[in-house]
Amino acid sequence: MKSVLMGGYLEREVRVALKSTQGAEGSFRTGFAALMGSFVMAQGKSVKQGWDFKAGKEFHALEPGRTALEFREKTARLLEAKPLKTGRYRAYLEPEAMAMLLSVLAEAFSGKNALEGKSRLLGRLGERIASPLVTLVDDPTLEKGLLSRPFDAEGTPTERTVVVEKGVFKTFLHNLETARALGQRNTGHAARSYRETLEVAPTNLYLEPVGNLRLTDGVVVTEFMGLHAGANPVTLDFSLQALGLWVEEGEVRHAVENFAVSGNLLELLQGVEAVGDDLDWLLLDAAYGSPTVAVAELSFAGA
Repeated sequence: MKSVLMGGYLEREVRVALKSTQGAEGSFRTGFAALMGSFVMAQGKSVKQGWDFKAGKEFHALEPGRTALEFREKTARLLEAKPLKTGRYRAYLEPEAMAMLLSVLAEAFSGKNALEGKSRLLGRLGERIASPLVTLVDDPTLEKGLLSRPFDAEGTPTERTVVVEKGVFKTFLHNLETARALGQRNTGHAARSYRETLEVAPTNLYLEPVGNLRLTDGVVVTEFMGLHAGANPVTLDFSLQALGLWVEEGEVRHAVENFAVSGNLLELLQGVEAVGDDLDWLLLDAAYGSPTVAVAELSFAGA
């Protein structure tokens, strides 16, 4: 086996100060540190390239040696992949893959999108929209949360917000305007930069771990590609190229490739039959966290 590694380190610090004509005033400082790695690996005629990113609230919490080995293993396990036959299989979505889908689903939780008629969840508060195993939380107060903050862009104090509780849709995420317009409680999710108008955005949105997941048979989806082109945040339909591992009798047999996974995110949530305890985070426009999730059945288009 041959491999080439490129690595990097990143730090980011943000200072926020707010003062409004309504009397809100405050400031805070936040940031994160991250390790990045890119692998190119070859075994025989099989070549795979992998890229990964591991962030922490503070640099001394990072473990470069351990992280490099994890990055390497994530790429190496995909070597000598076989084509996947088209069919419907049980899917095991690893944390990174599920977190990517959460970033699309988050658009449906936005009070601003609901107000503009761009959310399929409008009018569904109090309804069961997911498996009872699904509890989704946005928590800007997490001690080690990558995007934690004491107040939002309007000065509203932040707090832990349960968006979906045991499958039941509890609340949209709101700023003052969207909460007032929809007659709901402001959740403190106003967001803006110096270049943008006022928006609604999550901070640390995650699926709560359960710990009842065991591998049996199906496909482990390790990563999705082309998220912005292949997932619709309004309809919540998706069709995404993916990489993965074939599982039989609870054991990984070989890697699989050249396939796409398709479905609807609300139907996916309803099909969740197990949730692991391996919570991990992906930093995109917000921080999205998830354990590995087992979904009863998804559509796989392959060879």
